[in-house]
Amino acid sequence: MDNRKCPTMQPLIYTILRRLTVPGYLSPRALMVRIVALSRVVECIEVNRSTYRIPVAVANAVKRWSALIVAWPILWSCAQPAPPMPAPQPPKPVVSYINIPIAIELDAIERAADAALQRSVGIQPFQQALNGGSSAPSCGEDVGYSIERGPIALSGTGTMLTTTVDLNYWLKARKQLPCPGTAISAWCGIDGEPARTARVAIDSEISILPNLATSVQSKLQRATAGNQCVMQPMGLDITEPLMVAFGTTLSQILPALDARMSAELDLRARIEAAWHRISEPRELRPNVWLVWNPEALGIVPVTVSDGALRTGLQLRVRPVIVTGAKFATDPKPLPLAYGATHDDNFRLQIPVEVEESFIQASLDKALNIDQGGMEVTIGRYKIRVISADITGEGSQVLIKARFSGDFSGTFNLAGTPYLDPDTQVLNFPDLDYTLDSDQVLLQSASFVAHSQIRDRLREQYTIPLSSRISQFKGQIDSLLNRRNGNVQLHGTVEDLNLLGISRPANGAVFTVYLAARGKVSAEVLAP
Repeated sequence: MDNRKCPTMQPLIYTILRRLTVPGYLSPRALMVRIVALSRVVECIEVNRSTYRIPVAVANAVKRWSALIVAWPILWSCAQPAPPMPAPQPPKPVVSYINIPIAIELDAIERAADAALQRSVGIQPFQQALNGGSSAPSCGEDVGYSIERGPIALSGTGTMLTTTVDLNYWLKARKQLPCPGTAISAWCGIDGEPARTARVAIDSEISILPNLATSVQSKLQRATAGNQCVMQPMGLDITEPLMVAFGTTLSQILPALDARMSAELDLRARIEAAWHRISEPRELRPNVWLVWNPEALGIVPVTVSDGALRTGLQLRVRPVIVTGAKFATDPKPLPLAYGATHDDNFRLQIPVEVEESFIQASLDKALNIDQGGMEVTIGRYKIRVISADITGEGSQVLIKARFSGDFSGTFNLAGTPYLDPDTQVLNFPDLDYTLDSDQVLLQSASFVAHSQIRDRLREQYTIPLSSRISQFKGQIDSLLNRRNGNVQLHGTVEDLNLLGISRPANGAVFTVYLAARGKVSAEVLAP
């Protein structure tokens, strides 16, 4: 630098240094302008130290600030504004499933079928004419018979239900041989002979249609003889024709049997009542409601196992907790059902609201603000944290703090909240400074000093939530085991995980969203 220009800069030295050392906020651009001017002064001084007499205080100030001049390009390249917090949005409800297992004991179906079907049919000997009867000119037969059934037995595997019935029967016939001529009688299972036996079985495929109607499609197995029916005294074996006749007769009544069983197994009336019941909001505590939001219905395929006909319904819901006065709902119509696979996982997002005053008190205590503020020494200077506030959304919190003293300004720290699963205490173990203009001075002065504030918050700023979470969990467990109308729930919350947080600027509450996971099922009783 030209020495001749240096004398005119001495008043500028005092002006620049006075403004640089005035406490208060300096924008990056203003600070840059003043530092460039100061660099010219430093250059002038280095060119000719002996020409000008600079006061010792001024020279020391120049020395202190010359280090900042060197660090400034690096700090300027790193500085960037803290990202704005998005507008608070509660987590969207996630899909959960409520399974309604349906088991109908085969014993109950057997009793119902046994009561519906008559025990025996028959006609006294020669009271029924076949082929016109035995008299001429028809020359047919006159017959009588008796068929008695045993108990109905149900069994099955997979998707097939088998109905088995044992029969005892006798047959007696009369015919003229030749015709016209002498009437000859023949019989089996009567007149001193033991009754003949046979077994018939019906296989039924049962399914529940998308409209919740029960479909029963039955097929008769071939009747099997327990012993032979040989007509005496002629010795004519008619066992095989009789088995065919049994099959033909039973096949004709199968449609009526299927219709009756379908009606007995109809589920639609009960499910409609359950659908409307579960659409209603349920009160957890005053002005806090659990809304299931059912949106779809699934059907578990019918199977037969362990002495029961088993199926199930699956309600697909999006549960959410809302606050305020009870509100009317407009339930969706009962939808057509989809084919469901077993899933009894229950997921619910629980908003745990903590008063802002409680959150603020914990933050003030961590930074000693309630006792005048945490003091930090930076070289020969001291600053004191005088206020702090926390906001957040989702998986990020932002702590904004103000300090005063020999320097004044603000600093911001961002971090991810962590909920200790054992203690249910919320803490912020990875809090760290954001790079913004307000903290350039603080960072450049002393890394050790500003890490004291960060480490204090990491270690001591905690929010105990155990009592609030336990209370909420107990209320949900109670609701998951409550009967409402014809719907009896059975469920439990197995674990809770932190989903996110939400507190807008100046918000009255700090909301912690927890993801509750558990199991839930239901019984649909007769309406």
